[in-house]
Amino acid sequence: MATFDKFISNCRELNELAIRSEGFSAVPFPELLTSEELIRLSKLVADVQGELWSFEYGKRPKKFCILLDEKGGQVLWRESYKNTLFKFSKFDLFIWSPEEHEYFVIFGETKFVDLANNLEIFPYSFGDYLDEESFSNKKLEYLANLRSRFSI
Repeated sequence: MATFDKFISNCRELNELAIRSEGFSAVPFPELLTSEELIRLSKLVADVQGELWSFEYGKRPKKFCILLDEKGGQVLWRESYKNTLFKFSKFDLFIWSPEEHEYFVIFGETKFVDLANNLEIFPYSFGDYLDEESFSNKKLEYLANLRSRFSI
C-alpha cells in the first residue's frame, strides 16, 4: 500500500507533488483508458504484469496482481467504474484513471512516459480534447488546469 499511499492523497486523487518529488514525468490523455491500449503499452515496454488498485473516493483500495492478457483485461474493465492506479511490475510506470473517465495520466520514469506519449497508442491528444467545442467554459478551465498540473 505504500506505493498507493505515496501517489493518491487521502484515497481521493492523484498527487502531482508526489510525482514531481520522485523526479517522474507525467502526461495526461483524454477520456477512458481501454484495456486494449494498456495491453499494447505493456507489449511495448516488455512488461505484461502489474498491480492494480481500485477504489471509490475516501475508501481504502482493493489491490489486484494481474497479467495483461484477456483475463487481466476483464479485471480492468470490471474495476473501471472506480478510480484506478496501475503500476507495471518491472518499471516505475503508472497509470491513474479517475472514475469520471474524462482523462487518465501516465506517469513514471521519463523514458517510459515519453515512449507511451510518442508511439501513438493513444491517438487523441489532450490538446485535441481541449479544442472540442462541446465543453462549457467551466469544463474547459477544469481540463486546462488538469493539463497544467499533470504535464510534468
